[in-house]
Amino acid sequence: MKKMIMFFAIFTIVLFGQTQQIQDLYSTSPSLTYSYNNSDRWSVSSNTYRGSTGEKNAIDYASTDITSGISSWNLAPNYDITWTVWMSDNRTKVSGWANTSSYSFAFVLAANNSDFTNASCNGYALIYRKGDGKLYLVKFTGGFNSNIETNSTNISNGLFIHAANAGTVTSNGFNIYVKYLPNGNWRIKWKSGSKLADTDITDSTKYTTGSVTTPINTDFNGSSYKYCGYVWNHSTSGSAYSYWDNLT
Repeated sequence: MKKMIMFFAIFTIVLFGQTQQIQDLYSTSPSLTYSYNNSDRWSVSSNTYRGSTGEKNAIDYASTDITSGISSWNLAPNYDITWTVWMSDNRTKVSGWANTSSYSFAFVLAANNSDFTNASCNGYALIYRKGDGKLYLVKFTGGFNSNIETNSTNISNGLFIHAANAGTVTSNGFNIYVKYLPNGNWRIKWKSGSKLADTDITDSTKYTTGSVTTPINTDFNGSSYKYCGYVWNHSTSGSAYSYWDNLT
């Protein structure tokens, strides 16, 4: 059975005028319950959820069940759904999702399997791609593995490029706000740099660096798409980390 790990994100859903929310701010320990393939590579450090390499080549994930806090969860355009997260790393660049000596990371908004590496796992994610090094909103099938870049379809154009400053977490960081609109469009707003204050993360006006509204995509929907979290592809470096916070 997979162990549990924690992601820093926040999801809200409005149903019949009522707002339900889950949240993890990683202040001392994860507030939510997580599943992992390697739990020993995830820990809270300096009020941030950090993924390490464990000096292994691997794709690691931490996922949480949204229905643990939102019993009426349903991925559908007639609902009002919002995600927030801050994501960063201390790498100079991302290099894709190959099995060896690669670095990239992704935020999974909604998937149908708690094991993001499982071949039956489909869903939506924000994923850094090899090549241009940009973050895209994608629809993916077949789980996160060395084929994820060919097993996913871009919904957005490239949102922003991975920062080129190695070792400076805030310079590589982005606060991200994603809204699944009632008509099936996706709206993504972001603010680069240090993570927003806890009191600001659900305020869409605080995301001031960029904003994109994508075409409609409702290919995956329903109550089974109830898992969200983080994916970290890494090599053997003992000094490389991914960082996550402000999950709602």
